[in-house]
Amino acid sequence: AKKRASDFGKTKEEVSKNVLENCIDVRLFGGTIPLNKDSVTFTGPVQFNLGRSLHKVDLKRIKGTGAFASGEGKANKTFREEYILSYSLVGFYGIINENAAKITNLTQGDINLLIEGMWNGTKNLISRSKVGQLPRLLIKVNYKEENYHIGGLLKKISLNKNVDDEAIRSPKNYTVNINDLVKVLDKNKDKILNIEYKIDEEIALELDGKEIDIKDAIKNIDIKELEI
Repeated sequence: AKKRASDFGKTKEEVSKNVLENCIDVRLFGGTIPLNKDSVTFTGPVQFNLGRSLHKVDLKRIKGTGAFASGEGKANKTFREEYILSYSLVGFYGIINENAAKITNLTQGDINLLIEGMWNGTKNLISRSKVGQLPRLLIKVNYKEENYHIGGLLKKISLNKNVDDEAIRSPKNYTVNINDLVKVLDKNKDKILNIEYKIDEEIALELDGKEIDIKDAIKNIDIKELEI
């Protein structure tokens, strides 16, 4: 059932406390709860960039019709058009801000659920527009130095392709080049606590022109597979 702000308490303090205790989405991503003469606002510790394709894509526009019944013996037909991608390897980059996390009472359990949702939710989000969507590679860098992150890690990977960009249809058409990623991680290893990862078996990583296991690639930093 949907909840109103008044369901969480009568005062701003009560609403703030109860919302954070009961709403994992607010603890993760923040939110604004309007009150009668005020509001409660939390900045989310977790922030993601907009996803972008790591290669040029084959973008197609298709047209179709849709029919929706508006009553017995009646039908309304509409024309629609939409864009589809034959294939795209989409990359995302995000951070978890430890300062905002303290304010929203973000827990390690919340973070574990977020990671699980990112991996399992991607492949289980089945709809007409997302059928066949799969998670391929997830890397989580945990820092031991406060208020620090490298930033821009998505720009440190690229694809080595055996076909033209627009002709890519599966991971068989490319390897993921992690040369620059390994370099920047190694450069900052004194500030990194450890690295966690999850990789799909179809994805091949390449370092210095050779396919390589991620543990062998990032060998100077404690690295372990995520238990998802």
